[in-house]
Amino acid sequence: QEKTLEELHVREQEAAASSRKSQGAYFYDFAPVAAIDLDEKGIIRGVNLSGAAMLGTERGALMGMPFDAFVSPGSQDRYRNHLEECNRASEGVITELFLDTRKGLPAKVQIFSYPKREEDRVVYRTLMTELSSRQEEGGETKGR
Repeated sequence: QEKTLEELHVREQEAAASSRKSQGAYFYDFAPVAAIDLDEKGIIRGVNLSGAAMLGTERGALMGMPFDAFVSPGSQDRYRNHLEECNRASEGVITELFLDTRKGLPAKVQIFSYPKREEDRVVYRTLMTELSSRQEEGGETKGR
C-alpha cells in the first residue's frame, strides 16, 4: 500500500505540473499584449493570438518566419542591433521600431525581449506594444 500511495502522490504532482503548464499556455495565448517567441536568429518560434492579430497574419503562417519580414526597411538596423543585444545580455532589451504589418499601415511599436528557457533552447519572449500608426509614408522616417 505504501508504494501505491507514493505512486498516487507522484501522479498528483505530475497532474498539477501539467495543469500549471496548460494554464500558462492559456494565459500566453489570450494575453491582451502581443507576445512572440524568437530564436537567436529572429525566427518566430511561438506567437500568441494578440501577436498574430497585431501582425495581421494567421498564427500558423507565422511559425518559422523571420520577424524581420515585418520590420520596416528604415528600422532593420535597429532590429538587428536589438537581436545582437539580446544574444549578449542576460536581461531584457527594449527597442522602438516601425513594422509593416499585413494591415497595410506602418505601426510604431516598442518591443521588449527577454530570455526564456525552453526544453532544448533559449528563446526571446518579445512583448510588443503599439505606440502609434502612421498613414503617411513620410512620417515613418522620423525617430528612426
